[in-house]
Amino acid sequence: MLPQFSRAGNFEPKLYTSGGMRFYLPLLHDIVASEKPALIVTSGLGDAQAHLTFCQTAAQHNISSSCAAIRRATLDEDAADDPDWQRAQKATVEFFPTISQLIDGGSTTEFSDGSVNYF
Repeated sequence: MLPQFSRAGNFEPKLYTSGGMRFYLPLLHDIVASEKPALIVTSGLGDAQAHLTFCQTAAQHNISSSCAAIRRATLDEDAADDPDWQRAQKATVEFFPTISQLIDGGSTTEFSDGSVNYF
C-alpha cells in the first residue's frame, strides 16, 4: 500500500446519502489530500457527495482549494426543486462557505485558461 493513499481509512463524510458514489468517497478524499489542487470543478452535481467530499477534504487538511460544482440544467426541474441541489446549498452555507461554489447549469461560467486540471 502506498503511504500517500493511507488517509482515507479515517475519512467520514459529513453528508452521506448512500448510493453508488459512496464507494468512491475515500478515493476522492485521497486524491484531494495528496494532490492539493487549487481548483476543483465537478461537472454535474449528482447527489452532491463527490463535491461535498472535495470540500470537506480541503477544509480538514487546510488545503487552499476552491471547489465548484456545476449543476446540469434540466428542462423539467428547476434548481429550487432539486433536493440534491438544496442539500448542497445547505451544506455549503453550514460547513464550507469559503470553499464551495455552486453554479446552476443555466448560468454561464468561465474559468481562466489553465486553472482546471483534468484527471
